[in-house]
Amino acid sequence: MGRDDDDICVVPVRGATEVRVELQLQRWAARGGSVRLRCVHDVPPPLLDTVVFLRHGAKLFQYIRGRKPPYRNFTIPGAVLNIALATEDSIILQNLDFAASGGYSCEVSLATPIYTKASVEKQLTVFRELSAALTINDKVTRTKI
Repeated sequence: MGRDDDDICVVPVRGATEVRVELQLQRWAARGGSVRLRCVHDVPPPLLDTVVFLRHGAKLFQYIRGRKPPYRNFTIPGAVLNIALATEDSIILQNLDFAASGGYSCEVSLATPIYTKASVEKQLTVFRELSAALTINDKVTRTKI
């Protein structure tokens, strides 16, 4: 799968040459399945303050460096966030339903200098898998006109 240059935001920051933030997720996911969202960035660990995952601009999950526990979990319609498998840059949404479809993004915040950068929003579409028992009727009825 290729990567579009529009999917990566590059911004110069004082004290660092640039900050890259990209949300990685699969575009399609089956209903009842799961999907991993990864916030890929190049912020050095000592400068990283928070990583936030968002759905349509609303917080879904937040990692805060130095906090115990370091995670804040928010609810999401149409999915269950598996907090046991969450890391500072990766979350897994499980038991997906159609309501989980929509735009997702992530943002990183630096402690010094104070700076926040968001990724480009990416779309997730939850679909219904076709049943193996589904058959196509190849009988055609013709009507004379």
